Amino acid sequence: MDAWIKAITIEDVPCQYHDMINTIGLEAFLALMQSHGGTYYYIPKADQVLRKVRDDKIKAEYRGGNYKALAIKYGLTEITIRRIVEGNNPQLPGQVDLFQALNATGTG
Repeated sequence: MDAWIKAITIEDVPCQYHDMINTIGLEAFLALMQSHGGTYYYIPKADQVLRKVRDDKIKAEYRGGNYKALAIKYGLTEITIRRIVEGNNPQLPGQVDLFQALNATGTG
């Protein structure tokens, strides 16, 4: 079978795969075909993979209040910077946590 694979040219491959072959090369395509043929994969967009790298850089550059500077530098909103730095539910300055407030008043 390996000898047959080496004889394959781009003309032998269905045209719906030609874009991939033009991107990664015939040799890489044939290697993928041999190792993963018959399976389906979703290839994520680059920004999905790069988001973690970006977020790690933002966290490393965070200095305890430079939300606006980071937002400008990375083209994001200050809220997005807060979510990256503080987690998914950042507390804004002056914002009171409802459950803490209820517990403090004895009604919770």
